[in-house]
Amino acid sequence: PDLPSAGVIPALVLADRSAIPHDMWQRFRDAGTGHLLAISGLHVGLVAAFGALFGRFMWRVIGIRHGPRALWMGIASLVAACAYAALAGFALPTVRALLMLIVAVVALLRGYHRNLFDALGAAFLLLLVIDPLSVLSAGFWLSFCSVTAIAIGLRAHAHFSTWQQVLWINAAMGLVLAPLSHLLFGQ
Repeated sequence: PDLPSAGVIPALVLADRSAIPHDMWQRFRDAGTGHLLAISGLHVGLVAAFGALFGRFMWRVIGIRHGPRALWMGIASLVAACAYAALAGFALPTVRALLMLIVAVVALLRGYHRNLFDALGAAFLLLLVIDPLSVLSAGFWLSFCSVTAIAIGLRAHAHFSTWQQVLWINAAMGLVLAPLSHLLFGQ
């Protein structure tokens, strides 16, 4: 059957909203969940995380122990994220997330994890060089505020368990993004 909700899965995975009827899209927007149907840093980050797990698997299980495990994980995460960005058509939000991921992986591999704001500043400058007008988009500021909240949360609560970190990061992002979303979108 031809269900109106059939287009939701392609929209969630690849941000292809062409199969979603206009009235359904409007309901998503009115509910404040329209952002779920756009490629975001979360999507790219999840794909990169699965790539990193695959890199760890390659290093540990298959026995490819040439080089440090972090290098294999970083390369695998970048390959996975680049493939996903290509599949999603290299839209600006995808490229922005990909560039921030590249800066983060390079910073971690080079041992710069102690200076968070240098890595964020490098990503900021790189994005401005590539697309100077991106500072005018709400997504640019939402991305940087999200990444900053995540990074500060992880850094400040490194001693927490994984689940405590996940809860803390979600709370921090809510506190940071709710007022910014209200300011930018009035919602």
